Amino acid sequence: MKKKKVLALGLVILVAAGVGIKVMHDQQSAVPAVSMVNTSPVVVKDLTETLSLNAPLEGTDSVDVTSGLHYEVKALYVKEGDKVQAGQLIAELDTSRVEQEIAALRDNLKLLEVQYAEGAEQTSDSVALIQAQLAQTLKERQQAYDTAVDQLEEAKRNLSQLETLEGVGGATTEEVTAARTAVAQAQRTVDGYEVENGQVVATQEEKQQLENAAADTSASLAQSIQNAKNEIARKQSDLEDCRIVSSIDGTVTRVYTKVGRFADEPTEEGRPMFTIENIDDLKMEVDVSEYDIANVALGQNVTVTADILGDGAAQGTITAISPTGEEKAGSTERVIPVEVTIEGGQEGLIAGINAKAEIAVKEAKNALVVPIEAIYDNLDGTYQVVRQNADGALEPIAVTLGVENALEIEILSDQIHEGDNIVLSPTAEQVQGTAQTQGGGMEDA
Repeated sequence: MKKKKVLALGLVILVAAGVGIKVMHDQQSAVPAVSMVNTSPVVVKDLTETLSLNAPLEGTDSVDVTSGLHYEVKALYVKEGDKVQAGQLIAELDTSRVEQEIAALRDNLKLLEVQYAEGAEQTSDSVALIQAQLAQTLKERQQAYDTAVDQLEEAKRNLSQLETLEGVGGATTEEVTAARTAVAQAQRTVDGYEVENGQVVATQEEKQQLENAAADTSASLAQSIQNAKNEIARKQSDLEDCRIVSSIDGTVTRVYTKVGRFADEPTEEGRPMFTIENIDDLKMEVDVSEYDIANVALGQNVTVTADILGDGAAQGTITAISPTGEEKAGSTERVIPVEVTIEGGQEGLIAGINAKAEIAVKEAKNALVVPIEAIYDNLDGTYQVVRQNADGALEPIAVTLGVENALEIEILSDQIHEGDNIVLSPTAEQVQGTAQTQGGGMEDA
């Protein structure tokens, strides 16, 4: 009996406790949530929006020195770090083989020219004979032509007489017809000659035969001579190219060849013989997004920073903007290459290191400025901030965004004033005006 009473008493206590907890929970739920907020005052200041882009520094001019000649490197005259001028000799190749080749080609050319001269004499004699034979032929043909013309005139006179006699019965129709046939035959004979201004001339076929006689004999040798001259010129160019020179003023930054290696022998990485760069004047090529390129222009000032400069910075200028965009790796976004040339003090900067270019794209004077985390994005193209008034009440206010940097942003609103306390990282409840805060809140410096 005692055990049953104890169990019953325990159950009563548990039920009472449960009822008490529920009542307390319901009472707490009926009271609006009260929270502390962090705020920051609106300040008036000048604000600059910058576009920050990273890229390696490089020389303003660069050239890879290569050679397509299969000749050994005989001498190197520069090493990495040496300054050179355009046209300066930096290496020489072994020229013994190409010199031998040129000598052999010149001997062959002399032989061809002798053969051509002998052939020209033979050709001249042959052409002279053909010309003499043609002249005799034309002379005989002229005589025959003159005779044919006389016969034609005689036939025409005879026809005219017979036609006159036929009218008075002195000639028969058959005689007249025969006379007309004789005129036609004589005319065909005269028309069969090639004549210019009464003089018989050679036919087109005879002229072509004469030209062929002059050309056929020497054409092959003439072509061989021209080929030999072209080959000598090519080898002479190779001989000149055995002197490897720099095409720019600059510094030798890489030497990938050595004495004894063939000039056209590729390295494992396919590198050139030398790399020469103008590293006295530096530049960097940054990729600007298609969404930002409208804010970039030639001549725009650029601040260049790098770890090697510590807290220092160099100044640069936008000197080139590519006329076309290109793909950005792993994205559908397009980027436009933009060249930044470093100007003035470049002390401390060296080619090959990474640097950051900060381009001032927008600027606002005496702007109302708040931290970026004070902005609430409504995700519909509109924005709000939440102001905490002197009594601690929260007031959502619509704003328009202006210039911004990495930490701060300009806001535009007739309801916002310098010194207003703006809530940082506002919540949806605060923006909707349903949240309550303790009076005064907390303020960030």
